[in-house]
Amino acid sequence: MKIFRRIGAPSLRACGLGLMSAVVALGGSHVWAQAGALGTIHGTVSDESAAALPGVTVTVTSTALQVGKLVQVTQPDGTYRFGDLPVGTYKISFELQGFKTFIRDGVRLPVGFVARIDPTMAVGGIEESVTVSGESPVVDQTTTTTSVNISQDTLEAVPSGRGFQHLFAMTPGVTRVLK
Repeated sequence: MKIFRRIGAPSLRACGLGLMSAVVALGGSHVWAQAGALGTIHGTVSDESAAALPGVTVTVTSTALQVGKLVQVTQPDGTYRFGDLPVGTYKISFELQGFKTFIRDGVRLPVGFVARIDPTMAVGGIEESVTVSGESPVVDQTTTTTSVNISQDTLEAVPSGRGFQHLFAMTPGVTRVLK
């Protein structure tokens, strides 16, 4: 009987470890799949002579953020990057002493979008700021995937059938093949 228990205990542990590994693997892929739905805002800050500006304080604010705002300082090459941002509308401000504050308002970040914002800061007084609004929309130049968000309001407003196939027919990039 002792031999059976010695053999049974390690195999039970191995089975438990295998089950735990499967749970971790499945849970990790679920988290990875959700991370693909998040967006990114990045770019390079420069002055009027196109020289990179290090040390610029970049502040991103949105109601979509749990913390309200995120703050970074540009790298020595003038670059900045805010990753894993939820879907929403963002306001980005760039501040550096001796330069006019540059504000970009109304940046929409849909699912999986990579927004590149490259501001050019002008020399000016501390109290001056430049707010850019009504500018052309940001275009994602790094991602080639197509995605769409269909809100609950849209689902209720658009007449459709009861099945998911009708929902997919409203989605850009989805084609239906009849056999």
